[in-house]
Amino acid sequence: NYLIVILIIGKLFLTVSLMETHHLISQKEQHEFCCAIFDESQRMAELMNKILEMAKMSTGEIVIHCEWNTVEEIIGSTLIRLEKSLFQRQVNIQIPRDSPLIWVDAVLFEQVILNLIENAIKYTPANTPIDIDVTHSKQTLTISIADQGLGIPYELQQKVFEKFYRISSETENNGVGLGLTLCQAIVQAHGGTIEVQQQPSSTGAVFVIALPLSKPPSITLE
Repeated sequence: NYLIVILIIGKLFLTVSLMETHHLISQKEQHEFCCAIFDESQRMAELMNKILEMAKMSTGEIVIHCEWNTVEEIIGSTLIRLEKSLFQRQVNIQIPRDSPLIWVDAVLFEQVILNLIENAIKYTPANTPIDIDVTHSKQTLTISIADQGLGIPYELQQKVFEKFYRISSETENNGVGLGLTLCQAIVQAHGGTIEVQQQPSSTGAVFVIALPLSKPPSITLE
C-alpha cells in the first residue's frame, strides 16, 4: 500500500533529520521533532491495524467473542480512550436507565463507537458538540452518533462505507477510508445494521447503529 510506504519514508526522514541535527537545534525543536515522529508512528500503527482487521473480516477469519455487556460501559470506555482527542469538546449522552444488556464483542464494538466519534472529531468544527443517543424497543437497541458538521449528501451516504472511499481529500484530513468499512463489517457480524443520515434540524450527519436484542439468561440464586 503506497500510503504505508509514504508513512515509513516520512518517519525515517524525521528520524534521520533529528539524528543529524540534534546538536544544532534547540530542545524545543528536538521536542517538536520527537512529537512528529510519535504522531507518524501512531498513524502508521492505526493504518496497519485497520488494514489487518479489514483483511480478517473479508476472509471470515476474525473471531467474535460475544458476552453480555452494558452499552453504558462500552460508550464510557470509548470516551476515556478519546479523552485527549476530544479535549474540551462537548459530548451529550442520552442513555435510558432501563437499557437492556447487549450480546456483543466489547472490544470490537468499542472500536465501532471509537471510529464514529473520531470521524466526528475530524470532520466538524472543534466548538461543536457530539450527541450520542441510545434508544431501544423490544427487538432492537439503537445507538445514534450525531455531529454538527457539513453532513453527507444523500447520494454519497452509501458510498462512505466502501473501502478506501473518502469525501474529502487526503490533504484536508488524515485517513484512508477504512474506518467506516470496518464499522459496517463489525456491526453486520453482530447481526446489526449501520447507516448514515442527514440530521433533520441541522447540516450535520448522524450514524445510526441498530442491534438485534436477545433475552439475557436468567440468574438463579442459590
